[in-house]
Amino acid sequence: MGLRDDDGGIGLANSSPECLCLWVAPSGSAAEALYKAFKFGGKRQLGPPLGAMMAAQWDGWLPPPDLLIPVPLTAKRMWSRGYNQAAELARGMAHYWSVPVMEHALKRKEGGLNLARLGRKERFAKAATDFVQGFGPTAMNKGNDLAGLRCLLVDDVMTTGATLEQCGKLLVERGALLSVMVLARRLGSKA
Repeated sequence: MGLRDDDGGIGLANSSPECLCLWVAPSGSAAEALYKAFKFGGKRQLGPPLGAMMAAQWDGWLPPPDLLIPVPLTAKRMWSRGYNQAAELARGMAHYWSVPVMEHALKRKEGGLNLARLGRKERFAKAATDFVQGFGPTAMNKGNDLAGLRCLLVDDVMTTGATLEQCGKLLVERGALLSVMVLARRLGSKA
C-alpha cells in the first residue's frame, strides 16, 4: 500500500492510485497545538472543527470520498479516553462533505501493548495482529461490501504508518478504493 513514509516531509506520503496520505499539522504550527489539546487535553469539542479543516485541505487534492472510516480504539482505550479522536475528526469531515461515517468497519482487538511504546519494527508486527474486519454497511461484512467506494481512512496521527497500513489492507480486501488522511505526522525516534 505504500504508507511507510521515511522521508520525514510534510504533505504527501508515497502517493499511489489506491492510497494518498495527507497530514495538515506540521511541527510547531498552531494546528499542532490544537491537536495536542484535542488528544492529550481532553478537548473533545476540537475534533469536529479540526475534521472540517482537514476536509477543506483535502478538497485541494481529491474529490470528497463516498465514506469515512475512522481507525478504531479498543473498548478499554475508548473507556479511558472517553472518545475516539479519529471518529471525532471523521464527524467533522462528514459534516463538511455530507458523507457518512462507518465507525464499525474495523475492530481493534483487546489486550497487548500500546503501539506508542514500541519501535518501528515492533509496531508493524503488532499492528498486523491488532485489527480485524468489523461490520459492513448492512451486516457483518462479507467479501466486497465496499467495492467501488472511495473510502477515506481517518486517524489523528501517523507515526510509522503501521496502524494505517494494516487497517488499509483490511479495507482494500473488501474492495475499497482507499485513501488515508491524518491530522498530524509524528517524526522522531519511534518513527
